[in-house]
Formats: sequence, structure tokens, C-alpha cells
Amino acid sequence: MVETAERVGAEVILLVAPKTATSPTGLRLICALRGLADAASVPVSIQLDHASDITTILAGVAAGADAVLVDGSALTYEENISWLVRHGTP
Repeated sequence: MVETAERVGAEVILLVAPKTATSPTGLRLICALRGLADAASVPVSIQLDHASDITTILAGVAAGADAVLVDGSALTYEENISWLVRHGTP
């Protein structure tokens, strides 16, 4: 993916599923992707995609993910607001 993006001069987003991130080697994968992204000649973002568990989110970011799509689809509107108040960034 990154090689192709470099060849055509396009930025790319690498998506990592929460199930992958929480697997035994998931955080090492994110670290490896971070190294690949940092060495790329085009912008590369690593996104933890559709995550809902704060522990997984924090671990993924600490491992090198620079974006998170937080999935609150199982929550009500009020629960989403409450989650953001508890865990959101200022």
C-alpha cells in the first residue's frame, strides 16, 4: 500500500481494526506500521478504525496510531455525549 502510494505520489491511510490491535501481536503491528509511515516519502496515517474500548484506543495511540475513529454506534446519543465528556480531549 505505502509503496504504491509513494509511486503515485498520494497520501494513504492504513486502517487497523480493534480486533487486530488487541490480538497478541496487534500493538507490534501498529509500531511496525508507524515505522513504515515515518520512513515514507508521502504522508501516511495509521488509523485505529471503529474502536469503542478506551483501553484499546489508548494502547493503539501509544503504539503509533495517529488517528482513531471512535465507534459509538451501540450507544444512545446521551451515552455518546457522556463518553466524550469522560474520554474526549480538550
